[in-house]
Amino acid sequence: MRESGVFPSRAEDWKTVASVLYRAFSEDENLRTLKRFRVEEFPDFFRLSCEFFMESGNLLSWIYWDEGEPAGALLAIPYNWSAPVSFLWRFFLKFWKKIGWRSFSSVFTIIKSSWLSRPRKPCLRILFLGVVSGARCKGIGKELLKEAERASVFPSLQLEVEKENLPAVSLYLKEGFKKQREFRLGKVTFLVMVKELSQKEEPDQGENRDQYGD
Repeated sequence: MRESGVFPSRAEDWKTVASVLYRAFSEDENLRTLKRFRVEEFPDFFRLSCEFFMESGNLLSWIYWDEGEPAGALLAIPYNWSAPVSFLWRFFLKFWKKIGWRSFSSVFTIIKSSWLSRPRKPCLRILFLGVVSGARCKGIGKELLKEAERASVFPSLQLEVEKENLPAVSLYLKEGFKKQREFRLGKVTFLVMVKELSQKEEPDQGENRDQYGD
């Protein structure tokens, strides 16, 4: 049995990460509807998203193993993440093959969300943090956040969360995040939350390239 705790995920672990995130967010009707995926297609959203960022090579991710089973996952990217147009186009075509014409509205929503929540200063940006339902209330989310904080070379962490997700908002407030601003997508209001890491200093360009392989 694998030791319990937080471990960095490898490129080949993206399917495990996607499975954990799908199980964690499977009941989030708002997220599924906003991304334009049907119920039976929702696992594809996480598979494609994890594959995309894993292959981009600029991703930090961790899996929390609980008694030999993956129970939580966190994905994060640097605030200045970017990818070649050819790379983006290739993954758009994968979305197209899965959901057809709805891929246009799905990708548009993702781009709009990224723009509305764009960081205002250097940070490690948390894309997804999910814990499967049977493993909640064990401090797994807190441990994953601590790992991201330790790994960040930037002076802050940023994440977005649905305003009505009170348990998640409460966790982030307890862990030192502050509400920076709100934005809306459709009928859903999101909070942009930021945690200042006082011990961190903004890296110079050389340090950033070394850390993330730019």
